[in-house]
Amino acid sequence: MNKKIVSLRNQICQKENIKVLKIFDTNEHELTKDVILGKWQNKKVVLRVGEHRLDNFFPQGYLGKNFIIPEVYLINHQENYEIEEYLPGKLFCNLLAKPKYNKLIINDQWLKRLIKAHWEFQKIVESKHLPIKYQKKDKILKFYGYAKKSISSTERIVVEKIINGKQYNFFWQKIYPCKWKYSHDNLLAMPKSKVGLIDLAGVGRRVWGYDLGWLFWPQWFNFSKSDYLKFKEHFEYLQKFFNLVYVHAPVKEKKQPKLFYQKCHLVLLERIIGAMYDLNAKISHTRKVKSGQKSMMMKFLKGLLTLTLAKIN
Repeated sequence: MNKKIVSLRNQICQKENIKVLKIFDTNEHELTKDVILGKWQNKKVVLRVGEHRLDNFFPQGYLGKNFIIPEVYLINHQENYEIEEYLPGKLFCNLLAKPKYNKLIINDQWLKRLIKAHWEFQKIVESKHLPIKYQKKDKILKFYGYAKKSISSTERIVVEKIINGKQYNFFWQKIYPCKWKYSHDNLLAMPKSKVGLIDLAGVGRRVWGYDLGWLFWPQWFNFSKSDYLKFKEHFEYLQKFFNLVYVHAPVKEKKQPKLFYQKCHLVLLERIIGAMYDLNAKISHTRKVKSGQKSMMMKFLKGLLTLTLAKIN
């Protein structure tokens, strides 16, 4: 716990006259941030300390066909916090079952809704001026620097060709709107099957399908030992997932099916390299994986990598 940020949160609550109803566990994982549910001006609100969304990103909120963006009532740039509308609903991470190799944590009904929300988000945010969260291939090169020690010399040649070759620049250099993070711990299942988009401070532009990768990548860290043996079956499950993404994609995305699926597999490659980076760099969320499972997870990732490379080339 960061006592300084907690102290700042308490000062803000006193200054803004916010009654604390619930303290979320954000500060346990991100020491520069703190998030609470509170009561302010006779309504429930979310106070986010240490971050705030862009001024121009739907300050009045957004009610769409598939998702809702909460209104932001107040942004304080100097002290770096925001007071946001509270959305009723349940976090997907508290609602759904443990993931398996052939079934993500999100059930089929909600998975379709999340995919539809992804495409609707792309459409309504396309014209917004958003920051580029990383230029070109910077982040994948950082990931690969750690991941390559776990990749065979033969496959390194292929991976480096994909990352650095001009043939795939259409993927690494073009940027698209993304929420950050499109993961089950900051998406709300709301009444009338709406998806609540919360944690919007990191909205920006990244590679194609970045948000979609967050629907499956974090869940690899929660697989059982037996699931890690099923990399072929999981790969086949992901093909069905990509088919669902295609079914609900806008017409312009469907015009070149071969290119569409190639981009899907490039997203998968990015997440595999990212997961290998996480394990080799020993970053915080890898602590969820028990020591005896880490080697099994790495074998699982290597198996996925081989199958993915075959699809891309």
